[in-house]
Amino acid sequence: MTAVGLGQESIASILKELNLDSTLTIAGINSYRGVTIAGHPHLLTQLESVLTDRNIFNKRLELDYAFHSPFMDEIESGIRQSLINIKPTVTNIQFY
Repeated sequence: MTAVGLGQESIASILKELNLDSTLTIAGINSYRGVTIAGHPHLLTQLESVLTDRNIFNKRLELDYAFHSPFMDEIESGIRQSLINIKPTVTNIQFY
């Protein structure tokens, strides 16, 4: 994942311009001037190079997986299976 100092519309335009809009995804919209992009590392490197050339802030995030993106789909069934025995119960402490 890569943090980018642009808003959603601006980065979407760049992804389209670079023909990366079908392979990289906007995984998070953090503010009007900050998004997180997810995708394969070699494609993120390509995007980062263009952003750096254009003096646009970008920073590769040191993560093992891409949060909030289609790249999480492959682990969904395993997570659901791991959590299948969790049952809601009445709490002993009030929650507000």
